[in-house]
Amino acid sequence: MKKVLCVFLMSIALSVHAQTDCSADEWIKDFILEAETVSPEPGFLNDLDFSPLWLDNQTCYLGYIGDDFQRLHIYFTEIERTSANTYHVKGSSKVKTNICDFEGTIKITGVREYSNIDADAGEEEETQPVSEGYIMADFSFSENKEQKYSGIFSGKLVTYWYIDEDGNLLYDDLMSDADGYCNNQFLGTWTSYNPATKSSKRCAWGHYRIPCSNDLDIGAAEFSVDPKYVKNGWEAVVEYDYCTE
Repeated sequence: MKKVLCVFLMSIALSVHAQTDCSADEWIKDFILEAETVSPEPGFLNDLDFSPLWLDNQTCYLGYIGDDFQRLHIYFTEIERTSANTYHVKGSSKVKTNICDFEGTIKITGVREYSNIDADAGEEEETQPVSEGYIMADFSFSENKEQKYSGIFSGKLVTYWYIDEDGNLLYDDLMSDADGYCNNQFLGTWTSYNPATKSSKRCAWGHYRIPCSNDLDIGAAEFSVDPKYVKNGWEAVVEYDYCTE
């Protein structure tokens, strides 16, 4: 299963960051692979809380907004599970020097479980998952209208998870050393509140890679910024310090 998962992660990550025309709806369809995954039993989500996976701080979120791939910083400060598939979210965004608080929801729309999670023969694993897969969800985050240049983020997200032998739901970093590894992938649009423009820009963020980042990301094994976009807020990433302001 480890090799299958590696190939899956690589193919999805490399294809979505290379596309030139991505919509969130089309992007999410790529994750429904009936031959490799199955739908869990009804009620699977009832006792599972995914908020710690989105709040995971082992790395920061890499993100962009607009056709010029201006760097977007996303911070989640509070996520509360309100039902089996719905979460209340608080956080903030930062573009250049402009910071906005936001509040909204994440709603899980689908869950897929890998059909076979057996480790490769002869390969020893520190952690043996008893269940492994990914969830798909819709998100909508409304920024504070009283703050400058504010609007609404909306779109789709995918998060990889596994359940260990003790029944704990965990962030899936089992293949974090594989080329193309990524997790917590958000893709959508930001729409301004300004009634004069109602401008809309594509935006995306994620851990380690960014979906549909086109030629922003020229890396094969890991995220790497095309030099022509460095001036748009990516200087710190070029210096290998992803989480520097």
